[in-house]
Amino acid sequence: MLQSLLDAGFVMHLQLHVSCFRCNCTDFTQLALSMSSIGELWDSLRRAGLEELAPQLVRHGITSLNQLVLRADELHASGLLRWQIEAILAASTPLAAGPEEDRTADTRPDLPTRNVGKRANLQAALEAAQPNQRQRALQELDRDVLARSTHPAIEARIRTYLAICRAWEVPAFPLDTTNVRCFGASMKAGGYKSAAIYYQAVMSHQQRALRTPVPQIVKQGIKDCVRPIQRGLGVSQLKDSFNGLLIGNIEPKEDGAAFSFEDILHCRDMAVIGLWFMLREAEMANARASDIRLQGRNAFLTIPVHKTDPLGKFTVRALSCSCSVKQHNLCVWHSTERHLVRLEAHPAREGGLQFPLFPDENGRTASKQRFIEAIRMVISRTGTCMTRPGPDGQETQRFHGHCLRIAGAQMLSSSGVELALIQLLGRWTSTAVLRYTQDSALLRVPSIPSQVLGGGESASQPVQLRLEPPGHEGPPAAPAAAPVVKAARPKASASSVRALQAEMEQVKQAIHRPPQTFVFRPRAKILHKAAVNEADNEPRKWRTMCGWTYGTSTFLRTHTEQDGNRKCKKCFDMDDQSSSQSDDSSELSALESSSADEDE
Repeated sequence: MLQSLLDAGFVMHLQLHVSCFRCNCTDFTQLALSMSSIGELWDSLRRAGLEELAPQLVRHGITSLNQLVLRADELHASGLLRWQIEAILAASTPLAAGPEEDRTADTRPDLPTRNVGKRANLQAALEAAQPNQRQRALQELDRDVLARSTHPAIEARIRTYLAICRAWEVPAFPLDTTNVRCFGASMKAGGYKSAAIYYQAVMSHQQRALRTPVPQIVKQGIKDCVRPIQRGLGVSQLKDSFNGLLIGNIEPKEDGAAFSFEDILHCRDMAVIGLWFMLREAEMANARASDIRLQGRNAFLTIPVHKTDPLGKFTVRALSCSCSVKQHNLCVWHSTERHLVRLEAHPAREGGLQFPLFPDENGRTASKQRFIEAIRMVISRTGTCMTRPGPDGQETQRFHGHCLRIAGAQMLSSSGVELALIQLLGRWTSTAVLRYTQDSALLRVPSIPSQVLGGGESASQPVQLRLEPPGHEGPPAAPAAAPVVKAARPKASASSVRALQAEMEQVKQAIHRPPQTFVFRPRAKILHKAAVNEADNEPRKWRTMCGWTYGTSTFLRTHTEQDGNRKCKKCFDMDDQSSSQSDDSSELSALESSSADEDE
């Protein structure tokens, strides 16, 4: 209670201070924005444990973090220590949420805005031009130039640039060859791998906020600075993929429990959906329960807005069920069905359209770190190694927010799916898809020694994956000899087994070869016995026991001695007293044989 009173008292003190400086100002929107900056400054002071500096900042008219950076020299001359200024600025960016920290909210600030289509409103357009609305309208216009998720990062980079220029005692703006080189020297000394992004943020700030162009000679100087800064530093973060088919080794579970990030089988179905639709973590977090539906044997997913779609076109993708008699563990339709059942059982589900597709226990959008930890938990169950040595030799996490998107693209590419279809399903609008699919062949590289030494198989021939039985938690065991292609055999019900057995009996009867084959001419209808194996001889050598070469004649085939058809005397070894058909049969047989000879 005491701390709340202190917070309220300080904010009120700053509000009165700002009001005194702006007593003649009629722009209440600008005043509200100033109050927001005051709140950020006070939060930074609290996180740094320097609340006692608040009166001193008020006396110098410091009401925002940006003013603190620009007037740091003046504050230092008045008795404020440099480490105190640096501590306040360092505390201005909240720490990232840990694995067990719950920082969820109804919406995450790093997610893109889901805009529902609205009709144009002339009245709202005219109101934006009112004197007391102009500043707010212009600020909203500038705010949406870049994505919401990029604003905090850009502001932090600009503050870093201002602090370094102040340390070098050079003016920060406008950009020239001097401050650019000074900033680059500090970037190199500090080991900044993303110096190019810092330069880009500073140039954009000068062009957009200060309305000042950047000369071409300055741009060339920035390019010359970035090269020595990045030389030998390596990449800032390693990105890797895993074999998505291995998720099929985790046996799914049919249950009516509410979805939970703590249940690996629930997260398993979430990973299957993200794998097939090649979703980014931000797209999974921004999805709502109304965005996915089942219709017939198809699963439809609506993606309102994604990285390359700032307009929000509400992209829709559909995938069908891949199961027949047996249910496949990686079927996206059945994974979606199980997940929708769990969503309906969620205690916070009230039927609203904005309910998250993957909610936390409170029914809110989970944090980015929680999504990544859930995906890593599923990947770890497949036996995949989760870390690898980084550029500095320390163990580094392999999988991050894009791992399902990368693994899904490589899974489809290694299975022979056309690149154009992968690009369409994954919503790539450029050749960036090649950066994901070109590494799909690496899944077959580890088995090259087995191909070369295990029996003469071609090293270029694709190797099918060997799936372990369901429930296997460790890494797949290496075979003693050449790799054996085995498919995972999910459990099937008794009715499914009986239906499969009946189907197999029908197939056997259809391909069963009868003990005897009879041939006859359509008009004469005299049955003959085939005496030559047709499979091992050419049609011109097909003959009956009486000598008729039926392979080059018009004939019909039957497997039964049909009623009403006469039989050939020689083929059926009939005596003279058997029937009066003998003479006719012999004559027709000779006639048929001679006709066949003439055809040849």
